[in-house]
Formats: sequence, structure tokens, C-alpha cells
Amino acid sequence: MNAFWRWLTAQGKCALAGALAGIVVGFLFEMLQFTQPVRFAAADLPQIGLLLGLAGWLTVLLFLGLIAGQADWTMVLPSFVTSAITALLTVVVDNALWQPAASVFVGLIAGFLVGRTLCWACQQSVQE
Repeated sequence: MNAFWRWLTAQGKCALAGALAGIVVGFLFEMLQFTQPVRFAAADLPQIGLLLGLAGWLTVLLFLGLIAGQADWTMVLPSFVTSAITALLTVVVDNALWQPAASVFVGLIAGFLVGRTLCWACQQSVQE
């Protein structure tokens, strides 16, 4: 786990923020899946995703800001965008799969990919 954590932190703050948000969103959506016997309607997924994304974003700010000491004001908006996109993607994929045991893992993968992609896009826009 320690080697995975070092590798994840080496991928950039956005990838780390996305992974953390994905884990939180996956866990919270997993709890919703256990209480809901049927799949959620497609019209409800954006609302659920954004609400869980807000919880994931606040967790990212708390973790990176207070615990890890890596946050600064320049990452508040990018981490919000990363958390929102990650939450929407995680909720849609988890609702389609309907495997509560895989929700956290799906959130981790989705968050990492979203964060890494946005980090790459940001670096490309700065270089040009």
C-alpha cells in the first residue's frame, strides 16, 4: 500500500484529488446501493452525483489541506471540477454495474483517470 501511495502522489495533485474523491463517492454510493433495492433512475443520477461530488471535494480539501499539507488556493477550483466529473462518472458506471462491492474501486479508477487527464490537459495548455 505504501508503494501505491507513493506512486499515486507522484502522478500529480489532480490525480490524487480525483482518486480521493472517487473513493469517497464510490463508498457513499455503495451505501446508497445497499439501501436501494433497485437501480436509480437516469434522471436522478446527476443530482446524486453532484451531491456526492461535493462530499468528495470537501474530503479532498480536508485531506490535502489539513492532513497532507499539500493544498493551496490554486487547487480549490481544479479539485472541484475533478471531483464533480469523477462523481458523475462514478455514479453512472456504478449504477450501470450495480455491484456495490466494486463501487470504491470504480471510483478510484475513474477519479484517477479524470484527474490525470485534466492534469495533462492543463499542462498542455500552459505549454502552448
